[in-house]
Amino acid sequence: MHSHGDQSFPPDFIASDDCNIGGNVFCETGTSAPDEEPNEEAAKFYNLLNEMNELYEGSKYSKLSFCIRLFHLKCLGGWTGNFFTMLLEFLREMFPFAKIP
Repeated sequence: MHSHGDQSFPPDFIASDDCNIGGNVFCETGTSAPDEEPNEEAAKFYNLLNEMNELYEGSKYSKLSFCIRLFHLKCLGGWTGNFFTMLLEFLREMFPFAKIP
């Protein structure tokens, strides 16, 4: 007989909003345990995310969303890497106030 989604847990199971992933305990707030530093790869990732702030003051796009949109256009248009680089150089020249990666 099937239980249709019912799942039984051991009697000593305690439901919690915390979870343990790869030795780091993450709680509801999404922060890791305070006594642990992120490993090297995670630190690189966090640094990249921190650098992906506003493209320019008041912009509705972040650097990350700008890059994703450009890569999407590159793929749809079949642009070469050379063309893409030239476009980025042109955009940096035209909009020096923007923090174009």
